[in-house]
Amino acid sequence: MGQKSVGRGKDLYPIIAIAALVFVVFFNSISGEFVYDDKRQVLRNQLIQQPELFTRALTSDVWAFKGDGTTAVSNYWRPTFTAYSIFNYLLFGPDPLGWHLLNVLLHALVSILVFLVLRRLEVDTPMALAIAAIFAVHPVHTESVAWIAGSPDILFGLFILLSIHFFLRYCSTSGRWDFAVSVGSFVLALGAKEVALLCIPVYLLLESRQSNDKKAAARYWPTAVFAAVGGLFFLLRWIVLGEVQRMAPGAASFGSIPLTAPTVLLFYLKQSLFPLVLGPNYPLRPIEALSLWVFAAFLIAVAAMAGLFLLAKKTKVQRIGLALFVLPLIPAFLITSFIPEQIVHDRYLYLPVLGLLMILLPELRKLLRKLAPSHDKPLFIWISIVLLGLFSLKTANYNRVWANELSLWQHSVTVDQSSAFNYMQLGSILYDNGRIEESIDAYNESLNIKTTPRGYLGRARGFISKGKFEEAIKDLKTVAEMPVVEIEAYELYQVYESLAISYVGNKEPEKAIEVLRKAIIRLPIYRAALTEKLAIVLYQSGEREKVRNELESVREQALREMLPESKHIFFRLGLVYLELGEKEKGIEALRTFLKLTANATGKTTLEYRKAASETLQKIN
Repeated sequence: MGQKSVGRGKDLYPIIAIAALVFVVFFNSISGEFVYDDKRQVLRNQLIQQPELFTRALTSDVWAFKGDGTTAVSNYWRPTFTAYSIFNYLLFGPDPLGWHLLNVLLHALVSILVFLVLRRLEVDTPMALAIAAIFAVHPVHTESVAWIAGSPDILFGLFILLSIHFFLRYCSTSGRWDFAVSVGSFVLALGAKEVALLCIPVYLLLESRQSNDKKAAARYWPTAVFAAVGGLFFLLRWIVLGEVQRMAPGAASFGSIPLTAPTVLLFYLKQSLFPLVLGPNYPLRPIEALSLWVFAAFLIAVAAMAGLFLLAKKTKVQRIGLALFVLPLIPAFLITSFIPEQIVHDRYLYLPVLGLLMILLPELRKLLRKLAPSHDKPLFIWISIVLLGLFSLKTANYNRVWANELSLWQHSVTVDQSSAFNYMQLGSILYDNGRIEESIDAYNESLNIKTTPRGYLGRARGFISKGKFEEAIKDLKTVAEMPVVEIEAYELYQVYESLAISYVGNKEPEKAIEVLRKAIIRLPIYRAALTEKLAIVLYQSGEREKVRNELESVREQALREMLPESKHIFFRLGLVYLELGEKEKGIEALRTFLKLTANATGKTTLEYRKAASETLQKIN
């Protein structure tokens, strides 16, 4: 079937079937909660909540809200994802239902695009439908679809496939509009996930597929345009982040990259073909020394890739599939960018799974034609249906794991029992659910595996809840005395906050004041938030004038800081103004607080908003 017939009525039914399949399989993910990074990237991210900060959000890395919004704290400048988050928050606010629904809708669109791109590549309808349908329900996609923070992979997949679709139209029609849309979609793919940079060779394959009769210059100039756009994006990313790449805390050495690469490749092949065990993290660690396993894994990986290359040589569609499998996976081998317990993730397979299906399913049909030439079509259909059914059941079941934080981390510790991070996350959600003893036990497991700042911090919070202030102080001082390079700024902020609470609980307010003043010096980006904590301790000591002076000194800083608690400065200031008889200033400060926290979702902030509103009503 030629390209001109793509989009006719008979392709409409497969498109409807693919969309329906996605909604059926992922329907139970729509009712899920915000989990893991979602809580911070959505609920605590003022950059996507306040219209006056949208420009800063789009020109900052995705974790900039952890600081003052001006300093990059991650490797990720993803303006398309940020714009998507802003759009979602404008529509749905802090309600996860709408966010999850839109993620499922986007995945349905990606799956439909898979079908349309394959049809434009002149893949027949049954094969295109089989590839698109199996892609749509593949279990590794749960992490991208059911987890809001995993949506950059969906957005990347959506826009790179849209770009490919219009580029193929351009190749057959030479339409400038088609080329412009293709380039624009590529820009959005770059903004969703920087891995799109590595997909530029795909356009060369697509162009050569259509233009064997063209001269070299005419054939290569469209790809050169994509390369130029990619180069410009790389430069902008460098400017925004201030560096090309940063190593993760405690990351493995560069020497471990080639030693670990074969095992990483085999993991991703296994997850693509036999996704029997699924989880947010896996018991795969960087390899630092040669061993028999490293040698064996290398041989198996070389054999596997050699097999894929041999298969891909047979048709241009399969060569394109090989490019889609290999190119987006390349950054996954740079394990120095990940913490050692998280060097592999299912979400990195979002597009590569499509590439593998484009290689293997056509080969399966060829094999069936040889083995059973009179029954090859029904056999292929039945095998596809069986795969579809098995994958659908696995995916629907795994979606439930991501439904809430507790189920996610209870499951994760069964998948990787050697992960300090998994037990740390489990301890955190148990603490939030009021299961303090179980939380402390989980943190103990985490610290037994590996001592980490967050492990000590989490256990200390449990001790505080149990009134064991001496134990909490011991854990927190251990972290506070660590070198700066071993702890993130926000974690250190939380440590000082908890240490002050512990000293107050231990009836040592002077030490709480001392530690908060030290924190303000050490963490100037959190000066306002820390001053608010200091003001509480000073207030409890009866020093009203000093409280007012401290709060007034950070008013401007509080407006710049991204932490929700930084805005509590105005609530405290309003109350102390009223107590000191400065009524007009008090009213102004409380109104400012209510304005700045209009989109707040945090429990404490909402309680303060209620108190501020009630206070203003009484005054008026």
